[in-house]
Amino acid sequence: MKKTKYVKDNMDCVFECMGVHWCRSINFKIAPRSNGLHVCQLLSSEQFAGKQYMGPNEAYNHYSVKNPCQETPCRNGGKCVFQENRQHYHCECREGFDGENCEKGRCNDALGMESNAIPDSKITASSYSASYLPSYARLNAALGNGGWTANPNTLGDWIQVDLSKVTRITAIATQGRQGSSYWVKTYSLQYSDDGTNFKDYEGGKTLPGNSEGSTVVKTNLDPAIAARYIRLLPKTYHNHMILRMELYGCQI
Repeated sequence: MKKTKYVKDNMDCVFECMGVHWCRSINFKIAPRSNGLHVCQLLSSEQFAGKQYMGPNEAYNHYSVKNPCQETPCRNGGKCVFQENRQHYHCECREGFDGENCEKGRCNDALGMESNAIPDSKITASSYSASYLPSYARLNAALGNGGWTANPNTLGDWIQVDLSKVTRITAIATQGRQGSSYWVKTYSLQYSDDGTNFKDYEGGKTLPGNSEGSTVVKTNLDPAIAARYIRLLPKTYHNHMILRMELYGCQI
């Protein structure tokens, strides 16, 4: 894109460029016209400057207007976007990154229930039946009869995940039993560093579970939990408290 203006001097040409959001550089004609004004070409890209303007030239001076995005301030694949005043920018970050320059990795990785990175032996429960083992409580899995449940089906039981070391847990996702009318409606969490002494998350705060069997419901934890062991305790359920789950966060 190119646009021609008529200005008194080279600084006026620069100011004209700064007032147009798409302008990246200018060609300023040194010799004025008969009315005393100079030709000022506003350019959206260096490709419109023309080779005759890029080097030493008696007729024109070529200027590149400072572009804060030229130094690629946005990290981790973020996109640099001009602000209207051209003196500032903002970064549009890729999924998984935030911060002013996309420099911060979000602590929101799946910790291994669905992927089986967490071994079966690290998933335990206060009770269960043979067709609903704790290790069947993996998100999106179709293991056994479709998840974990307590035996008998009464409140007060829990399922526990050992993350092997203290981990920051920032979210939890739950499902009921695939294609059925069995799910956990609400639950609370407990956490521990040693597997013996557990604390209630936010004083036993009730967290939202599911309203049908297949849909994943992800709940962000604010504040996050820093612990090795995490327990989920169903508080209400529909027909039968069958559960599948995933934990999200990052290593500390």
